[in-house]
Amino acid sequence: MAIASSSYKKALSAAIESLNPLRWLDHLPIAPLAIAAVLLGLSPPLAEPHLWQKFKLLVANELHQSIDIWDFLLHLSLIVVLALKLVRMNGLRRVKSR
Repeated sequence: MAIASSSYKKALSAAIESLNPLRWLDHLPIAPLAIAAVLLGLSPPLAEPHLWQKFKLLVANELHQSIDIWDFLLHLSLIVVLALKLVRMNGLRRVKSR
């Protein structure tokens, strides 16, 4: 009975995982993603980084223009994807170790 229960749990876990919308993160290599996130987050290199500039505007409640909002989201996007990837890697490692 324990074998059937174990195989049922594995099959159920695999079925749930196949429906997970974040499964595409598992196929992204971490090193290029981290490099791209740092480069995009710190660009332009010779001036004040856009991400920092837009963050200061956001804190000061002066981020109103749509181009500034779009620019902030663009520079933040890969950092968010990297964070999701790291959280997912940590969660999958915990599940596999059980």
